[in-house]
Parts: sequence; structure tokens; C-alpha cells
Amino acid sequence: MKELVEVSRRYGSDPEFVLAGGGNTSWKTNDTLFVKASGTALATIEEIGFVELDLEAVRAILRQAFPSDSAAREAQVLSALMAARKPGQTMRPSVETILHALFPYSYVVHLHPALVNGVLCSVKAEETISELFGDQVLYVPYTTPGYVLSKTLADSFETWTAQGKPFPSIVFLQNHGIFVAADSVQEIDKIYSMVFDRIRSRIARTPDFSAPESPVPEKSVNALFDEAAELKEKLAKAACHYVESPCIEFETNKEILRHAASANDFATLNGAFSPDHIVYAGARPLYIPHAILEEGKEREKIDTVQAALAKQIDSFIVQEGTYPHVIVAQDVGAFGLAKNTKAAQLALMLFNDAIKVSVYSMSFGGPHFMAAADVDFIKKWEVEQYRSTMSA
Repeated sequence: MKELVEVSRRYGSDPEFVLAGGGNTSWKTNDTLFVKASGTALATIEEIGFVELDLEAVRAILRQAFPSDSAAREAQVLSALMAARKPGQTMRPSVETILHALFPYSYVVHLHPALVNGVLCSVKAEETISELFGDQVLYVPYTTPGYVLSKTLADSFETWTAQGKPFPSIVFLQNHGIFVAADSVQEIDKIYSMVFDRIRSRIARTPDFSAPESPVPEKSVNALFDEAAELKEKLAKAACHYVESPCIEFETNKEILRHAASANDFATLNGAFSPDHIVYAGARPLYIPHAILEEGKEREKIDTVQAALAKQIDSFIVQEGTYPHVIVAQDVGAFGLAKNTKAAQLALMLFNDAIKVSVYSMSFGGPHFMAAADVDFIKKWEVEQYRSTMSA
């Protein structure tokens, strides 16, 4: 357990590997599985942050029959997972607990590194993984998380071992992340180092999150922040119709301004890269072009910009079913909108992570977003709503 806590904190405290409540780790003995509790942050986890489960009871879940309806199925799977806990356990195990149980290795470290997802969220994901790692790793096209992914992976492992191959230590999940499993923490570290080195060798450009410069010659950096402060105030008034006492955080940097320069530049961020991005930053950001803001200034009406912003949010809600968690203003920056400050900050953190993924993906043919049906599942999934609530 000491080693499990140590490796969890080490990877969890490095934003290059995982953010917020994302990722999970586990350690198993012959009959027991210790897995991260849902919504718990790896960066600060302690021994009490892991749930103790009966290993065979977890593996047996895949042999049970469940309803075809996704909501009913996932509810019953969650119930089965809770029943698999050892006596005295009260926390909710990670949704990916079954995946951890499938590996025969002692340790499993599942992360969502932006560098790795730059490949996995690109149009050439499978091709690139094959080129970089050959047939010694398992690549899984995007599959609905939870029971469906667990069953898919179990079937893939069975096919894999039936071919006489040693059980894989690395599994890449499209638009999701990576699983690394081994019998020692040292081997886990060695594998992750190898994966990062090979992907870095193919990266053409790395993102630049340094302090912003003036996006246009006639606007100073100070003027940019003055405009942001004014816009933040109007945005708060516009958003109060949708969020009670809305909290709004602002951030800008060179990379945000680069992607906010035009609708065309923003297109590489206008979608969902992974479940984590949906949970903490929404399915996609709302982009506000100059025209929306300039019209209000020309009319010299105090409430015109506010009304225009409210109209944009209205339109977004009609399309997405929820208010935007990230709002990007052309040549200004990004605003995180949420019910509390921490959630607003998390939204911006995951938005910057999405920028990383987008930039890295350009080295592999460009971004590949999750399909609409998959996004809709994550938005409605009780498991992810729970994780979001726990982290915020």
C-alpha cells in the first residue's frame, strides 16, 4: 500500500499525467483489489482513499447478465461493484475497477496524459500507435466507458492470449487514455518513460502557455486585461439567469489567444476530446467573436453586450442541454463558468489541457473528437456526474 500511495501521488501531482479527479491506480494481492475511490484526487490520496474489494467478486461481474438499457445496466453494475467491497468499506470504487481487475499484474496505473492523448485523440491514432509500439501493445477504438469497455477489454485480452502472446502491459484507449500494468512500481515508471520518449520524438510543436502578448497592435496587454474585467462583469450578469450566483474565472496566455484569434483557429477545440474534458469543462466551449461584442459598443448601450452574451448562452443551452463551462472571447481569453470557484478553475484547467491535446494532435493528422452519441452518454451518466460533484 505504501508503494501504491507513493506512485499515485507522484503521477497525480504532475499535470503532464493527470488532472483533477482523473486517472486511477490499483494494487492487488491474490484475493484482494485495492483501487482508488471515485472522485478522489491521486495527487493527495492516502491509504484511506483506496477501496478494498474481493478480487474474484469483481471479476465475476463480467459473467453476470445485465439489461440492454444503458442507464439500467450501469446502475446494476455499480450495485454489483458496491457489493464486491470487503466488509467495512464505505467509499465508492472507481468506475474502471473491473478493468483493473482484468490485469494479472500487481500494479495498474491508468492516466490521461495530454501527450499520449495527443495521439489517441488524433485522426491517425491507431496508425501512429502501431508505428511507435508495434504489436506489443493493445489499442482499443473508442468504447463506451463502464461495463461495455470492461467487457470489450476482457474479450480483447482473451483473443490476445489465445494467440500465444504474453499478457499486454500497455493498453491505449482512443479518446480516453492509457493503462500501464506491471508487478513493480519501477517497471511502471520504466514503461511510462518509454511511452513518453517515443511519442515526444514525433511531436512537431509543443504548446506555449507563457504570458500573453497583445493580440492586435493597437491593444496593449493592460488594455486586454481591462477588457477582460469588463467582459467578466457583463458575463456574470448574463449568466445569472442560468447559474445561481455564478462564479467566473478568467485566464489568458499565448496559446489561448492563438486559438481564440478566429473561428477557424478555434475549430480545433470545438469538440470533446475525452470523458475527462466533458466532466470538468463541458462537451465544448462557447466561442464569442468580435462581432457580438463590437455591436454593443457601437450602440453605446450598457446592457447590449450583456443581452448579446445571454443570447449566445441561450443558443448554446438549446444545443448542448447545459450552460457553457468555458467561454472563449476572441482576442481576449477564456472564462470558466460554474457554481463555485473551484469548478470554474477546473474548467479552465481542462480547457488548457484540451489545447495541449489539440496542439499535439496536429503532429498526427489533426484532432479527432468524440462522436455525438458518446458525448451524450457521458453527459447523462450518473457515474460521471458523481465524479464531477466530488471533485468540485
